Amino acid sequence: MSLRILRFLTFIIIFCISRSFGNPLPLPQAFISELIVEKDGTWKLEIMFSANSAFHQQDFDSICLSTTQGISRIRLDNFSEGALYIVITQDSLDIPLSLNYSGDCIGLHSYVSMLSRIGIDSLPYGNYPGSVISSLHDGCSISRVNYFVFSKDTSPSMGFKNDTTGMMGYLQGYLYDKYNTQVSNGEFGIDNSFIFGNDGKFTTTIYSRKFVCCFIRSGPLNGVYKNEFIDTLFMDMEPDSVVVKDIHLKNFVVRVKTEREESVSPAGVFNYPNPFNAETNFIVTLPTKRQWNQGTIRIYDVRGNMIRSIDMAGTLTASWNGRDEQGVTVSTGVYFYHLIIENTVLFHGSMIYLK
Repeated sequence: MSLRILRFLTFIIIFCISRSFGNPLPLPQAFISELIVEKDGTWKLEIMFSANSAFHQQDFDSICLSTTQGISRIRLDNFSEGALYIVITQDSLDIPLSLNYSGDCIGLHSYVSMLSRIGIDSLPYGNYPGSVISSLHDGCSISRVNYFVFSKDTSPSMGFKNDTTGMMGYLQGYLYDKYNTQVSNGEFGIDNSFIFGNDGKFTTTIYSRKFVCCFIRSGPLNGVYKNEFIDTLFMDMEPDSVVVKDIHLKNFVVRVKTEREESVSPAGVFNYPNPFNAETNFIVTLPTKRQWNQGTIRIYDVRGNMIRSIDMAGTLTASWNGRDEQGVTVSTGVYFYHLIIENTVLFHGSMIYLK
């Protein structure tokens, strides 16, 4: 029996077994992981494979790359066997293809022996119809976040697994229910979860792309998340930018803090300037009945990592110069702070650092 027929029978068996158990096993396919396009039309493309598996040449008859110029076969002999991520350029193709910097559509066509084409993965960008990446910038790549989402990325990681560094902008605003009552607590999210400040303003991180949002995630209630419809939100987010937009829910009401509850708030912190680019100052207010002991302001990044702890030593003021515990200047973005007295968080808020 020839090797080609044996491989064909193997894939048929895998396909039948996966269909029988109702949980299809992924057949080998190439996917776009990250793309860098230069103004002269040269490019670098990072490829990954089904279910983040490694590359094995025997799995593929061929993989082809397409652009608006045409289609060309990728020379698989140049790929490292067992690699998780592979970076190719025009030199990796039988026939070199360039990309249009202002807009194009790149596609990966996977073929498996005797099974014809398995699938096409595509990425339109710029002014190409259907693109969610409105434009490119020098030093910026387009990176895959998950199966459905691509994002602009100011921190390319060619040859390695993508992280979210350099991919996000920040959305801030107030959330209102269908009766136009401000919602200042609860669990909500779009790309990532909302964090509410003491003034009720939310902050959340959004992947840098163009999108239309018709609902936000809420919950969980009994462990189940649900979608809450909103007035349609149009956005073209750039990395490290801040967009201020209020969100109005169409069919949801949340209990908010009453005036009486606000009046007995045990502490408050005001920080200025905010946003800041050199130093921000914290001013703490406490009820007169509370004795002032050792207090701390702890500063966190958007992933919840504590980057700086400032001991207040019985004073009501403190400042932060945008540096972490090692004295390294942090990146532009949103940061959160907690006022902690006697091991209790008495107040939390957010601020924006701009380099």
